Amino acid sequence: MASYRNAIIPTLCLTAALVLFGSAQAADSGFYVGGSIGQSTLKVPSDVTDVPDFSEDDTGYKLFAGYNWNLALFNLGVEGGYIDFGSPSGALDADTSLKIDADGLNLVGLGGLNFGPFDIYAKAGWVSWDASLSIGGVDPGFGLGSLSEDGTDLMYGLGARFALGKLHIRGEWEEFDIEDSDRVYMFSLGVAWQF
Repeated sequence: MASYRNAIIPTLCLTAALVLFGSAQAADSGFYVGGSIGQSTLKVPSDVTDVPDFSEDDTGYKLFAGYNWNLALFNLGVEGGYIDFGSPSGALDADTSLKIDADGLNLVGLGGLNFGPFDIYAKAGWVSWDASLSIGGVDPGFGLGSLSEDGTDLMYGLGARFALGKLHIRGEWEEFDIEDSDRVYMFSLGVAWQF
């Protein structure tokens, strides 16, 4: 009889834990808003700017909103937002400097795995971007003092999230497949509030 009771108590505890875990996970579905700040890197080849290759970093930030569907072990979501890549600038030589101002709007789908309050996820979608390239110290006869470009291209990334109730802490790496660039990417850390 004692062995029977010894088996029931752990079984009841495990069942209660699974019920509580399941109800806590179900509460994670819903709308959220948030913001992130991090480092953006823009690399532009010389054949685009007619000056030496450009590879510089700056502080960037994002504002986003989305909806998350929690499906037990899996998360699915859709998210849109505004991204400011900052204004990376650098000296190309002793007399010439280059600055790029870039921002964009994005729309992505997310999919990931739940590990209790900790999630990992991948994201993919599109970014509609605008960029202004300014070259300082250029001879006016050179013919290129500034250049503006825009377009819509693919983006993708990986992230991790830790939930503290309705407050979520997020870390992300995102890559933007922007036309005429060698590489544009961003590492960021931010917070989101789930409703």
